Amino acid sequence: MLTFINKIKNNFDSATDFYNFIRVFILITIITILLKLISVKKILDLFNPEFRSNEVREFEIIKLARYTDYLLNISFLYFDNNCLRRSLVLFCILRKLGIDVTFNVGIKSSGLEHDRDIKRIGKLDGHAWISLHNKIYLEKLPEITQTYKVIFSYS
Repeated sequence: MLTFINKIKNNFDSATDFYNFIRVFILITIITILLKLISVKKILDLFNPEFRSNEVREFEIIKLARYTDYLLNISFLYFDNNCLRRSLVLFCILRKLGIDVTFNVGIKSSGLEHDRDIKRIGKLDGHAWISLHNKIYLEKLPEITQTYKVIFSYS
């Protein structure tokens, strides 16, 4: 038990950081369940608050994104790292903080293959991300995200 408490002390600067980590964990859990029950549009509608706080600092946003990435990368229980879940979580968190981000889904062709009839068969890849003021926001590789054509946006 003491080891667990020491880990918490070493990885979080304050009780607020730990509280935010738990909030992200709960939000990921809720979104994971909702993705199996309702559409993405309904999830976005559900987590688009009317009241928003307006006092937030950039380093707090970075921490929240880091907590989200950490939890999704450990593949804990039913979590898996995918861009849809990550983007939904970040959208919900940032909207609640009063940041007017946009949720985006895009597609691109990921290469062409030839079948026996010499027809070109393209494969489509999809990606989800958030943007702020029409610029890709909190993406690890924004240059790759730019290669996708937006087919759905929600703001």
